Amino acid sequence: MFNTLILPLIICIVPILFFSVLLIAGPKIKFWKVLFGILLGLCAFFPVQLVDEYGVRNLIPPYYPTRIAFISFVFLAELIKGACITPLSGKKNTALNFLLISMMAGLTFGCGQSFVEYLNEAGKAFSKGAQLLWLPLILKFILIDLINMACTGLAGLFIYTCKNKTPKWLLVLYPFVLRALFEFFNVKLGIKWFSIAVVLLALLECRIKYKAISNTNDDL
Repeated sequence: MFNTLILPLIICIVPILFFSVLLIAGPKIKFWKVLFGILLGLCAFFPVQLVDEYGVRNLIPPYYPTRIAFISFVFLAELIKGACITPLSGKKNTALNFLLISMMAGLTFGCGQSFVEYLNEAGKAFSKGAQLLWLPLILKFILIDLINMACTGLAGLFIYTCKNKTPKWLLVLYPFVLRALFEFFNVKLGIKWFSIAVVLLALLECRIKYKAISNTNDDL
């Protein structure tokens, strides 16, 4: 029972608690804002999960190529995540706070996805009478968490520019493209080096775009 349910829950909850402590202790983000970010992530997770389970499969005809359903799901998932973080106030938050709270929402979303991924992999292993390979699975959880943090952070920066400055329309493309690349390279349980590169690129883009916005640089 511990290995099958409690341990995966702990693995998914620990990153949220750890990042929450970092935000409160480091940039001094208020507790209620961190909690709000977590709630926004949950608000995005449940509809995206419903879309994954029932929406895309029913909306896309079976004779369409699989890549059509894949692209549709990535687009809808990032669109829903972006929509769910729009309630964040652009006036009461600095660009850094907006970015970090958005990343908190993305991490919460990613942890939910990781738990669902675990249930899927555990079901496959159980049906075959095999054991789970915990190390690659945990590494996959980490990648899922990080890519969701980065993509939601980039979406947050775009929303911040819409609320405070001239919208940087190019920014809206980054979450879709980076998430699509990540999903393309991270198809199986085994860790793909290209997916790791995409995660690092996404995190780097968060820093670059934040610096550009905080310095009021228009060259995004």
